[in-house]
Amino acid sequence: MLRTFASSSSRAIRAARAVRFNSTQAAPQQSTAYIVERTANGTLPVYSDVKGNATRTIIRRIRGSAEGELNEYLAAGHIDPITPAPSAILKPTSRQIEVKGRWVPELKAWLEMKGF
Repeated sequence: MLRTFASSSSRAIRAARAVRFNSTQAAPQQSTAYIVERTANGTLPVYSDVKGNATRTIIRRIRGSAEGELNEYLAAGHIDPITPAPSAILKPTSRQIEVKGRWVPELKAWLEMKGF
């Protein structure tokens, strides 16, 4: 009787793990040419980095090129006529995008609007 209980519970555990594994692997199809993967905690990988006097915003875990769309978004939201709009720089070896300045809340909202 103990073996029957152990085998049925192990089957249930394996089935639950299979459902969980398959549900995390299935990503929704998106029409964009890039993908931003979320962190293990489920948050967007957008961080601010301060070195000396310079502040920059970093978007990590990017597959593809989101540079063009991000530059359009930053240019559309820029209202200061004297200074140029911030530009996004893609670093393909580290799979991240850097933007000069502190843009963390704006970029997180933009990524959530895009469906990431």
